[in-house]
Amino acid sequence: MRDAGPGRVLSVIAASAPGDTVRCTGGVQPKLTLTKSFAAPGITITCDSGSYFQGIDTNSQSGYTFDGIESRLPVEVNDYNISPFYLHGSSERITLTGAFKLSGGYDAIKVYGGCKDCTIDDHGAASDVTGFGGDGIHLNGFTNMRINSIHIHDPYNGYTPEHNDGIQAQAGTGLYIGPGVRLSATNAPRSDIDSAGIFINSEGGLSNVTIDAPKIQSWQIGRAIQVLGVNGTTILKNLTITDCGTSSSPPITLGANTTDQRFDLTGIARSDVYFNNALAASQTTWH
Repeated sequence: MRDAGPGRVLSVIAASAPGDTVRCTGGVQPKLTLTKSFAAPGITITCDSGSYFQGIDTNSQSGYTFDGIESRLPVEVNDYNISPFYLHGSSERITLTGAFKLSGGYDAIKVYGGCKDCTIDDHGAASDVTGFGGDGIHLNGFTNMRINSIHIHDPYNGYTPEHNDGIQAQAGTGLYIGPGVRLSATNAPRSDIDSAGIFINSEGGLSNVTIDAPKIQSWQIGRAIQVLGVNGTTILKNLTITDCGTSSSPPITLGANTTDQRFDLTGIARSDVYFNNALAASQTTWH
C-alpha cells in the first residue's frame, strides 16, 4: 500500500508497478488526470475515509481499478466535459468498483472516445451516484462495456437544458447492463422533456446490447427504458420497473429502422411495451 497526500498521487503512481495499491489520503485531492498505463493486473486506486478527488480523467491510460473512491464536483448544467469520473479516450481495462461515490458534474460518469474492456461493478456495495446535471452515465464510444452493479439516483433538481437519463448510450458495441443496476429519481427530475431510466439511442453506430434485470423506480418522466435504432438483436429480460410511465404511456419504448434491428424479450408483459413503428413490433421475439 502506497499512501499519497494531496497533489502527490501522480508521482506515487509513476513509482508504482502492476499489483500495487495507491491510497489517497489527507482530504481534498485535486483533479486526477492519468499519465501512465499498466500491464495486467494493473494498479488499484483507493481513498481513505474523508478523502476525495475533484474529478478523475483516465486520459487514454489503461490498467486501473478504482476501488471505493469518491469524486465530488459542483453540479454542472452546460459544460458536458465536466464529470467526476471521465472514462476518456482509448483507455482499456478500467474498473470502477466498491462503495464508490460520485456527485455533481454534468454526466456523473462520462464515457467518450473508444474505451475497451471496462467495467462498472460495485459488487453489491453501497455505491452512490447522484446530483448530476445531465446523465448518470453517458456512453459515446466503447467496446465491451459492462455495467454490472451501480446505484444511480436523484439528478440535480433544478433547471437544466438537457434531459436527465440514468444511463444513455449512443455509440459503441457490446453493452451489458446487469441485475445490480438500480435507478431511481424520487425527486422527479424533469417535467418538460422525455427523460428515461435507460435511454439507448443509436447516433453513430450502436450494437450488441443486453439489458439484464436492472431495477428502475420512479423515473416517471417519459419511460423507464427506451431502445431506438440499435443494430443486431437487443436482449431485454426480467426487468423490475416500479412507478414509471402511465396507463396511456407504457414504461418501455422500442423502435427499429432496419430489418437488422431486432428485440428478444423475456419475462416482459406485452402491455408494458410501446412500439414506435410496425417494423419494431414485427421483429420482436417474446419468451
